[in-house]
Order: sequence, then C-alpha cells, then structure tokens
Amino acid sequence: MARIGGEYINNFDDARATGMFEGAENVETGYYICEWFVFGMQDAGHILVDHHANKGVYERQMRDVSNGGDDAQFTDACDVFLIITHGNYANHELELLFDIEKDTWTGESKEWSFGDRCGLKWLMIYGCQSIDGAHVQEHLHIFHPMHLFCGSYGYMYDSWTVDDAGSNLCDNLTSGEIVSDSWGDAVSDWWVANHPMVLSVERKETYNGGNPDWSTTVIGGDHFWGAGTVMPDIPLNDQYYMATYSWSGGLYDG
Repeated sequence: MARIGGEYINNFDDARATGMFEGAENVETGYYICEWFVFGMQDAGHILVDHHANKGVYERQMRDVSNGGDDAQFTDACDVFLIITHGNYANHELELLFDIEKDTWTGESKEWSFGDRCGLKWLMIYGCQSIDGAHVQEHLHIFHPMHLFCGSYGYMYDSWTVDDAGSNLCDNLTSGEIVSDSWGDAVSDWWVANHPMVLSVERKETYNGGNPDWSTTVIGGDHFWGAGTVMPDIPLNDQYYMATYSWSGGLYDG
C-alpha cells in the first residue's frame, strides 16, 4: 500500500495582512480537491501519513533536511504528496505561499530534494505556474530520485467545476491509468482553462536519438502502486534528460 500526503490552504488572511501578498485570494476549492483525494485513497486501502490544512501547513514541511527543513517527516515520508496553494515561478525557482510564517511565508523550490529520505515518488501541486517548461533543468535538483513532478505551466483556477479533481485523481490512479495522464485528466476542466504539466527525468536508454519510446519512460509508463508497473528509480548518475507532458483546454482563461 502507498503512503499518502494531502495538504491545502484555503484561507490566506494572515498572509494578505502583511501587505506583501495582497493578491493572495482565498482558494475555496482547495478543501474539496484535497479531502476527496485523501479520503478516496484511504477507501482504496492506502495509508494517510501527512494531512494538514491552513496554518498546519508551512514551508519547512517541504524543505530538505540538508537545508534545515523537516521534509523527512512530512512530504518525503509519502509516496504521493498533493498540496493546493498559490504558486509562482520566478527567479529560477517555484515559490509557494503559506498562511503562517514558519520560518518564512513562502517555500522555495531551490531548497527541495525529494526521494532521498523515505522516498517521495510523485509530487503534485495544484497551484499556478509551478513548472517552467522552457527551463526544465532548473527543476533537476528536486528529483533525488523522485519520479514525477505533476504541476502546471500557467494558471490553475479556483472554481466549483474543479471541486471533483481530487476524487477524479484518486479514481484515475487506482484504476490503472499512468500517473502523468491521471494528473492531466483530473485537473483539466471543461470551464476553466487550467494548464497542467508533468515533468520527469529519464534514462539515456529511452532517449532513442530524440525520439523516445514513451512506453519505456517514467513519464509514459509509471503507474501508481497496485495499479500497474511502477518504473524503477533512476539513480542520479543515470539521469540523462528531462521530459514533459502538458494539457490545455477549458473555456474561461481570464
């Protein structure tokens, strides 16, 4: 059985009160996406090891132990970890916003490294602009040796039409879809134009002169525990290239 982590922030009152994050609106759909995901996973027999909300969610939970963080007790103690919050990619890294200053209001991806402690395989962030698809190498240090970063290359919206994204994600993962497609399908929407993207690191053997055999790659072949083939970890010395999948759609992109 897999170890599940789910965290969300839907109230950013204290962050806004600092005057530094005035545009940080509350995220009503975060509760539904996270709770329906973790409860569905528990119903499927998986183990919930990290589950927090609002001020129970803080940046040190994702910061690597080597950088003074607590990820070995939280994010990196999971096989799959889902977080819903505000995101933005700037200055060559992803910043995530929290509603408590412990130790800082924002988490910085330069301080992350997943897979090296207890073994996070799938990082999932429902938030805006978490992956810079034009400069994927800036994310390489996160894969240590995590399998997939499921995030976004643009806006991700707060809308009642995506309340079921978490339950859809659970259904997709446990029914045998590959993890990358599970994410892209679950968080895409008919109304709001979400911008999901998945990022992986891959072996040289699958590169095939720039024409990868996708079924043998992590991004094209990795399944959730108990629902198909879980691709082997790729040691750091064998990481040869990075691959992305992305999706588009939806009517509203305001």
